[in-house]
Amino acid sequence: MPTSINGSSINVTNVTSSNVTTTGTVTHSGNLDFNATWLDAPSGTIITAAYGHLSTDFSTSNDQDQDTGLFAQFTRKLAGGTTAGTSYCVATITGGAQDANGTGVQGVSAIYRSADGGTASIQAYVDAFFGGSPAYRPHSGNIVDTGGFAAGTVMKYMAYARSRGSGGSANFTFHDQVGGISNHVVMTAYEIVN
Repeated sequence: MPTSINGSSINVTNVTSSNVTTTGTVTHSGNLDFNATWLDAPSGTIITAAYGHLSTDFSTSNDQDQDTGLFAQFTRKLAGGTTAGTSYCVATITGGAQDANGTGVQGVSAIYRSADGGTASIQAYVDAFFGGSPAYRPHSGNIVDTGGFAAGTVMKYMAYARSRGSGGSANFTFHDQVGGISNHVVMTAYEIVN
């Protein structure tokens, strides 16, 4: 196992599992370069994360899912799945201030997914609102995605909103940007090793 020390760096070559023991501690203050090989990351390790936030109002009276403009996107490091050596993704919608223009309005939030810029498809309805105004209820919804996409796929998770059963008469506010109450709603997406 050749080793060289050059100023502020140490290079070790030909490192294999047969010549590295589990004793001792290695510390490093910078980024570790795994050379895009994440298979050996421990189960449960978050290897990719991204977020987006919506800081403006979004409302709809449409009884079909509407894109809110809120999304989180990343390039996955491992193939998707449920077995060792693969990863799964978790996407969440949190915070914000849901509201409506009347009593008994049913607001629905959904998470959609697209891969490599393809057509977005619904993953699940994740969060529901029922009530009057003003309500200012935060979002709290998530999905777990075990889809079998290849490493290197660009994963985009998007928040959609719908005013359910409204027939166009009820307005559901996915996010009401209210000073001193809620500045933004956040979507976060993670890739996690199985």
